[in-house]
Amino acid sequence: MNTSSWLVLLLFVPVLALAQSDRGTITGTVADPTGAVVPGAALSLKNAETGAVYDSVTTETGNYTLPSLPSGNYELTVAQGGFRKYVRSGIQVQVATTLRVDVTLQLGAATETVIVNSSAPLLKTESSEQSFNITGDEVNALPLTKGSAGLRNPIGFAILNPSVSVPISSAGAASNLQMRVNGMPDSTYRALVDGQDVTNAIDPSHLSETHPSMEALQEVQLSTSNFSAEFGRVAGGLVNLTSRSGTNAFHGSGYEYLTNEDLGAGQPLTNSGNGHLVRPKNRSHDFGFTVGGPVIIPKIYSGKNRTFFFFNLESWRNRLVTGGTFTTVPTSAYRQGDFSAALSGGKTLGTDPLGNAIVTNAIYDPLSDRVVNGQTVRTMFPGNIIPASRIDPVSAKIQALIPAPTNSALINNFAVADTNLTVRTIPSIKIDENLSDKTKVSFYWSQWRQDRDKNALDGLPWPISNGRVYTDRTPTYRLNIDRTITPTLLVHLGGGVVHYVHQDSAPPSVLGFDAVGKLGLVGAAVNPAGFPAISGLSAATNGGMASALGPTNAGTYHNDKPTTVGSVTWIRGNHSYRAGGEWQKDIWANLSYGGTYGSYAFSAANTAQPYLNTTTISGNSIGFPYASFLLGAVNSASVSNFQDAQWRKHNFGFFLQDTWKVTRKLPLDY
Repeated sequence: MNTSSWLVLLLFVPVLALAQSDRGTITGTVADPTGAVVPGAALSLKNAETGAVYDSVTTETGNYTLPSLPSGNYELTVAQGGFRKYVRSGIQVQVATTLRVDVTLQLGAATETVIVNSSAPLLKTESSEQSFNITGDEVNALPLTKGSAGLRNPIGFAILNPSVSVPISSAGAASNLQMRVNGMPDSTYRALVDGQDVTNAIDPSHLSETHPSMEALQEVQLSTSNFSAEFGRVAGGLVNLTSRSGTNAFHGSGYEYLTNEDLGAGQPLTNSGNGHLVRPKNRSHDFGFTVGGPVIIPKIYSGKNRTFFFFNLESWRNRLVTGGTFTTVPTSAYRQGDFSAALSGGKTLGTDPLGNAIVTNAIYDPLSDRVVNGQTVRTMFPGNIIPASRIDPVSAKIQALIPAPTNSALINNFAVADTNLTVRTIPSIKIDENLSDKTKVSFYWSQWRQDRDKNALDGLPWPISNGRVYTDRTPTYRLNIDRTITPTLLVHLGGGVVHYVHQDSAPPSVLGFDAVGKLGLVGAAVNPAGFPAISGLSAATNGGMASALGPTNAGTYHNDKPTTVGSVTWIRGNHSYRAGGEWQKDIWANLSYGGTYGSYAFSAANTAQPYLNTTTISGNSIGFPYASFLLGAVNSASVSNFQDAQWRKHNFGFFLQDTWKVTRKLPLDY
């Protein structure tokens, strides 16, 4: 197949869209000492760490382009009959960046060599793209790499760019997985790992649950404007991450970042009892190791200059213990139906149609309804005390699960003591294979994992706690193939998938709770499997139950993102043509069991006066939410069905780009 046929074939592959890659490019012109171009010169580019070789020749106009280069340190060799061999080392190729390296050959025998040790120029002259590159080691050295998810954040470096601002939360903290680039809205950037789009379809800031480990990255780049044609659908910046590869030498590392409450500030206006501020226990470890090198099987296979691996494992563990905070639970008297304490300091707010006084926080019997002059009126429980025989048996069983107060106050009477353990782990591996000087293959896999046993530290036990369990298993797969068809025709193909799975749910012990057998629940809003969600139990300054009880969510969220990319580079004369595309599909699904366990809401209205249609008189309350709960007087009840919400989005298209070089030298007096 000739050159033109390859180009036509790749331009019309049917599943193409805007292509994307993390590969760099070296381009330039080869000339003799007089400035005349040298056509047909042989170029060989060698990766200094892996020995991978990329060959090309100059065109009839003396130009060359070496595309699809993984970031790294390279050595360029140029040879042509009648000239000394040219060798230049220390050429640093960066992520998605085009570097110009012009060569001047010296007359002489081909057996002679001219060695150039100067590094390539840092000034970008081949495009107007505005981008910011930094190595993984440099990001590691920055004091701003810890992300909101505990693990160090691979895009924390972006705050160093003057075009980037980071939103500040109401608590005054920066969210380093959100950013605005050039004034664009929050989190409208895209993120790529080895060319694989890992941007969450709903919110890019969910990179906090898909990103790779910092230790697994070779280089990171932020492009802010004037993007190359291959990068489409970019609004608020493009984050391009390249994973680390193994080399011909074995390398490894180990690390640990420690957090301990003794190293932090104490809570203001507190006393630990020994003259110090209270410091709640907060201990975390961010630790791991890396190892990389050639794949060697003793006496069987040596992968030097051919097969390489790089493995990283990073884990973050945090055990958080609450202390020094208080919440409200029902007093011993309230639990027995005695709400006389709620009348203390109360006042008369008027009289009802029966001529009885209306008193602040009075509890009215829902079974005493009568109609007087067209108005429904109730009678107050004597002494504001509910008889023991009237306490609903289901409410009594639920109440038995609520911890006892730790002091005698009506409110803030329960010292919260709870523990949360969060473990986040990112294993990853990169395999590179030089099948030949013409074909290079690389494979990358990582998995963002999270296990968090309780997100809400409310001090309540299961199943009445509002806490939820977080579980994440988000693998990223990427395969890249680079093939040199001819010295002036190169093809890049890539494919991969991100499978984002985030579970935000009450634990199985709650969702599988036998509400019928253990609580005796009956009625339309009953599901035998699941402890019910109960809300509306607090009376603010007069006690009750400050927290809602039971589950608040039971969902699993999926974002599957398969992508394929392809591009071809064809160098001819003064032109470097590049064409290609990408197919991408976003599949979002929310599998929700929320509400299937039944929901019950209580309010003061169920123990207030019906004819008033209100529980507030002149700023004072009547009725009592927790009393309504003890009576089983439900304000509203519902049960939901399982919900499966899904959407899909396809993106496809193609691009064609021509980079034209002018090589004619102009006289100084032009």
